[in-house]
Amino acid sequence: MYRNAWLKIALPTVVAVLALILIASLMHSMIETPTYNPSVQKKAEEGCRMIDLGTLGGSMSAAFDINDNGLVVGYSLTEGDSALHACVFHDGAVTDLGTLGGTASRAWAINSAGQVVGESTLAQSTGQHAFLYTDGEMKDLGTLGGTSSSARDINDLGQVVGESQIAGDMEMHAFLFTNGQMKDLGTLGGTMSTACGINNKGEVVGYSLVADGRTNHAFLRRNSVMTDLGTLGGTMSAAYRINNIGMVIGESYISGDTALHAFLLADGSMQDIGTLGGGTSAAGDINGDGVVVGGAGLSDNNSNHAFLSHKGGRMVDLGTLGGVSRAYGINNADHIVGISKTIQRSGKAGPYRAFLWAPAMGSR
Repeated sequence: MYRNAWLKIALPTVVAVLALILIASLMHSMIETPTYNPSVQKKAEEGCRMIDLGTLGGSMSAAFDINDNGLVVGYSLTEGDSALHACVFHDGAVTDLGTLGGTASRAWAINSAGQVVGESTLAQSTGQHAFLYTDGEMKDLGTLGGTSSSARDINDLGQVVGESQIAGDMEMHAFLFTNGQMKDLGTLGGTMSTACGINNKGEVVGYSLVADGRTNHAFLRRNSVMTDLGTLGGTMSAAYRINNIGMVIGESYISGDTALHAFLLADGSMQDIGTLGGGTSAAGDINGDGVVVGGAGLSDNNSNHAFLSHKGGRMVDLGTLGGVSRAYGINNADHIVGISKTIQRSGKAGPYRAFLWAPAMGSR
């Protein structure tokens, strides 16, 4: 269970080590007393459209985060589909961020200053390292003593979170990188943890194996204490993002482990966000106003579409570029990014592309 493990994409062997992603299993449940922001819903239904952000010359791209300046980060196949590189999408241009010397890199998050974090393969190593891209340079953040690491989020103070193998490579632990040092955040009792999100207060969310060694639970780390956030009644959960007022989003199995559902945790209560009529949903991000985005199953139980939901209220279908879609990032202007399957002119399924969902030119 992981926010970027939705659907595996076949990539050239040169980038096979990073050839995973997109669009994990998605989920169900209806909100009994939905509350929603009419202005957000109106924006979703009128005057907004999903825009293909293009690529670095290859066939596929993906977008995972957007800051309030409209800078979008993700990754793309390069010309000839020869490599997979982290990139920035902005104003119709796609900028290659390069690598740490290897053949592949991916960007997961960007802060208000335009600092980007992600992971990259190395020149002479089978592993990958977390990176921070700032001032035009990709910097290696190292590891907790093991072979590989990955950076998942960055706040406006430049604090970075992610996961790293520890010495011996037998365990993977969540980390916080601050003041030039990578700190092990520990686990909920198991051998694995991942930090997925951090807000400007330094509060961290993610997921960890618990003491039984078999199940993951979402966690919140506040004031140096890692707290188990529980589940929606099932055995496993994961938290992916936290906003500056402490609202947390993620996904969890429901009772009986029959499906994964998106959740919003606010004021100590974990709420099931619901679906677009199908059996599954997953949340990807939340902005400062509590607008949640992600992906959800439709009533046919065969399709998944990107959605938005204001504070866990009624889901709004954001549509697609032709096939399945999922939203991963939202800024405070309610501009949304993610990934969607495309459709070729022949009617056949096309490649996945990064998208921006935003007001069309001239609309309000």
